[in-house]
Amino acid sequence: MSDITNLELTIVTGGDDLRADSSATAYVIVVDGNRTREYSTQLKSETDSSWGNDSSHGPIVWNMAPGVTSDNLSRLGIRLHAHEDATETPDNWDITSVLVTYPGDGGGQVTLVDLSGGPLVRLTGSEPFWETDVN
Repeated sequence: MSDITNLELTIVTGGDDLRADSSATAYVIVVDGNRTREYSTQLKSETDSSWGNDSSHGPIVWNMAPGVTSDNLSRLGIRLHAHEDATETPDNWDITSVLVTYPGDGGGQVTLVDLSGGPLVRLTGSEPFWETDVN
């Protein structure tokens, strides 16, 4: 069981974009014995341009903390952080697909998550996160 040094995430936006003034993060839950840890990384900041409808983003390389392995990696999720103001409603974001891979011991990439749908998930102000088991 080797450490996962990094994850590579590719996210495809569906029919509702991720606005320029919204941000998004990815997170993983690692369970090691009685200890549960969460690690997160920013996918898009609120100063980045919007992720338009039906656009692909990635691979986004995310360096992992030491000790994260395929055996103790439990869940992966994505959070929407809408930064609405008085002139706009909360952002909604359709995600059509999520692909997550990591470098394998023998070279090449190992697939951790490969999910898609029409959309896979719709993130909203009232439901701003999505999560899936990976182990």
